[in-house]
Amino acid sequence: MERISDIIKDRIVSQKTIVIADACHSGGIGSDFRGISTPDLYTEFGESMKKYSGKAILTASRARELSQELAEFEQGVFTYYLIEGLNGKADNDNDGIVTLSEIYDYVYENVKEVTGGIQHPDLKGNYDNNLPLSIIAK
Repeated sequence: MERISDIIKDRIVSQKTIVIADACHSGGIGSDFRGISTPDLYTEFGESMKKYSGKAILTASRARELSQELAEFEQGVFTYYLIEGLNGKADNDNDGIVTLSEIYDYVYENVKEVTGGIQHPDLKGNYDNNLPLSIIAK
């Protein structure tokens, strides 16, 4: 975890970095950080990305937690809700764009509920909550 954190913090030189990790104890990554309906929508999405910067680390669980898998999902609980959220279920304001804060809120609430409170996704870094992550095709 320390090596991954160092790479993210010190070696990746970019205006925007988003790390998503679905693994047991993944909340340890970055723990030293401080805190589409028309083609026009695609262009708008690309343009909106330009105004955001920072590093965000979204992990499946806290540092001391195990990430859960359910046979009915055929994958990890975190990944299941991440995909659902990016495909539109996290778009709380129905603007056709899923932002970083929307995906985190959606994934956190669903993973916590389905796992009976034993798994809590984590978000850390220095980022803008309004960073767009996906557009919803209608």
